[in-house]
Amino acid sequence: MKQTWHPTRWFNNLTGTPLRRALVLFVFVCLIKLAQAPVAFILPSLFYEDGRDMFAFYLNDHSVSNIFRFYAGYRSIAANVVGFVGAWLDPRATPYFYGLSSLAWCAACYVLLASGRMRHVVPDARSRFLVALVVAAMPLGNFALLSVNDYSKWHQLMLFILLLVSLPPTTRAGEAVEFVVLLLLTWTNPGTIPCILLLIPAALFRRQFRQRVGLALVGISLLAYAKWGIDWRTAPPLPMGTVLSDSVTYFLQRVVFEGILGSSTRIQFLRQSDFVLLHGVAIIGILLCIRLTYHRILACGREGRITVASMSFVIVVLTIVSVRSGRVDWVDWGHHYAYIQQILFVWLLTVGILCKRSGNRLPERPSRAVWPLAGLFALIIFSNIHNRGAFTSRVHQGMKVMDFTRQVSQELNPRTRTLPRDRESNLVLKKDGKWDIVVVVPRLDTSAR
Repeated sequence: MKQTWHPTRWFNNLTGTPLRRALVLFVFVCLIKLAQAPVAFILPSLFYEDGRDMFAFYLNDHSVSNIFRFYAGYRSIAANVVGFVGAWLDPRATPYFYGLSSLAWCAACYVLLASGRMRHVVPDARSRFLVALVVAAMPLGNFALLSVNDYSKWHQLMLFILLLVSLPPTTRAGEAVEFVVLLLLTWTNPGTIPCILLLIPAALFRRQFRQRVGLALVGISLLAYAKWGIDWRTAPPLPMGTVLSDSVTYFLQRVVFEGILGSSTRIQFLRQSDFVLLHGVAIIGILLCIRLTYHRILACGREGRITVASMSFVIVVLTIVSVRSGRVDWVDWGHHYAYIQQILFVWLLTVGILCKRSGNRLPERPSRAVWPLAGLFALIIFSNIHNRGAFTSRVHQGMKVMDFTRQVSQELNPRTRTLPRDRESNLVLKKDGKWDIVVVVPRLDTSAR
């Protein structure tokens, strides 16, 4: 008798164990992101900070202490570690190393969203896997967030948040790994400071004494980062009333609308001054998310409700903090300031859409899931085509970087990792003056003479 195709059987054959499921999702997410921004990975352009403040900086100064350096008003240790390690690779490989490390951080966030640690919100493993794939396929952010090492700090912040709002590991080894990762991630992004309040729901999930001691140490690390890891003088003074009103507008435009339809669609609406329609679509999206996830909040139990409330808190707080920073771009750039909020909002909305017909899983009969999946598939195709400009990097700039790194590789001393002292001038890749990549010729220190 011929066996009929069944989605549950196919999923189990594909993924098997939780570890295998995580590896399969990791590969799928990487392939999706590579397909969204292929040029950024094939011809990396050492975009902005990656060229001047990572590639050139660590080639010019190999000191280990530079891992703890201040940059843009704060320390970002994880990105600095990648920059430091990249300086000891062949310069031709360093841009690819930056891109792959950033991609790995991105994929790790989606793996955690689909892992068993989110079973208190979506108990069915098949549903979590599919929801994570759908969110990964949405064109959130831009090519820089996927491929630039310096921008990986946003995925690191996302991972920090997800670790705190999800259920704890089930093994001692998992707890130890999580503790080390959390300590590292506390020193990556100033956005971890307002997230200190997430230690409260994290403590509710972790009832063992040793687990709560670990959380207390993470809290101490956050306070230390606030004291010694951030220069608070870089934040511009803004009236609180202005911050709150601007935060509402920013949330509607850049978090909700852009999260659903993409940045290019939002820019098109702004240039046509269709503010009423833009805000109307965003409000409908919010109401739809609340309506579709209402049953989820009721059905997922106390722990699940805590996680959903924590995610909502993060969306609101990070939006206000981003506007308060004074660095958000209301039109073309600044995708990273709304990126985490977009992922969380779209994840909640997708959970509500795909799991609407059942309390904790996708419909058992494939026909019941056809229309929601077809609608999401159409939205994904439209959004990726219409917003491809945000994921397109400059080919000619990537070619120039390849030529430049090849020249650096040829002239670099393999032992000292520096240019020869008898070279007449520095190696320079000109961009726009501000972001030029300069590999300097080392000079003899004559101060002791």
